[in-house]
Amino acid sequence: MIKHKAILQKGPLRNKKIELFGSACLTFIAQCSRIYRKVPVGRLHSNSAYCNNLYKIKYFYTAGNRTAISKNMKETETVYLLFGSNLGNRSRHIMEAIDKVKERAGEPFDLSSLYETEPWGFLHETPFLNQAAGLFTQASPQTLLRELLNIEKESGRIRKGGEYTARTLDIDILFFGRDIICRDNLVIPHPLICERRFMLVPLEEIAPDFIHPYRNKSIHDLLKECQDPSWVRSFPEC
Repeated sequence: MIKHKAILQKGPLRNKKIELFGSACLTFIAQCSRIYRKVPVGRLHSNSAYCNNLYKIKYFYTAGNRTAISKNMKETETVYLLFGSNLGNRSRHIMEAIDKVKERAGEPFDLSSLYETEPWGFLHETPFLNQAAGLFTQASPQTLLRELLNIEKESGRIRKGGEYTARTLDIDILFFGRDIICRDNLVIPHPLICERRFMLVPLEEIAPDFIHPYRNKSIHDLLKECQDPSWVRSFPEC
């Protein structure tokens, strides 16, 4: 952890330096808070300098006579993923993907049952298998995305622009804690989660009380309100 030199010094000026240093930090955070309130929902992790500064100042604490800012400390975040497959050995693709995520990104703490679901946005004779997972990770959102894309590629997935197609493996980041991220290659929460039963049903099994960061509704309530007519059914596990 990075420690400010003023904190480590001893002598009669030590408390004064701590006071001044802490005051400066609190002033900066207050300024960031005003900026935070002006940032539109969905752009809290945009590429703006203001938001980047907020991200860097994220770890601030006071304990007794110590005040510190750490830009390098890693925080464990709770992430929810959805795995899907409708080509080849569907359950095996998902099982192997979960093992790889565990090795590269973090420890899954909960897994939903497997569900067979109707293809969404296109027609195909083979339904999908879907499974939701809760994950503890220290990876950043971009690092996690990169690892998931690599795992998809290793499974044989071939991406075809933005069109909906059959695939050996699909891994979606549904939520990254309560972060709201809007970048060219990553939007979190998943922008279509409220419209897709195949996402909500598995997730509701393991996280019914999780609150959507900007809709301020639980997954249970979002599922009840979802108008998606596509079918989702339990898949018998062997």
